[in-house]
Amino acid sequence: MLQKVEERYPDIVRLVLSGQVDSESILRAVNNGKIYAYITKPVDELELPLVLGQAIDYFTLQQEKRDLLKTLEEHNRILEKSIKKLSKAGRL
Repeated sequence: MLQKVEERYPDIVRLVLSGQVDSESILRAVNNGKIYAYITKPVDELELPLVLGQAIDYFTLQQEKRDLLKTLEEHNRILEKSIKKLSKAGRL
């Protein structure tokens, strides 16, 4: 199921809430970095809001990172075009 979620929604922050501590597939997913957090039942009433807040912060940071990378790529394209123009004009 987790693999299907990742394929369909690659940017989503995945959390697992489970009473099964020894699930091989969950542990493998956590170890491969595909799960942001693994929360065991019973849930600590102080832990859940903390983990959810951290997951939201992580998602926001990832979005900001993607946006900054897009901006950087665009600026690089513009810079490369400018360099080519200057080079053709013999001004570089």
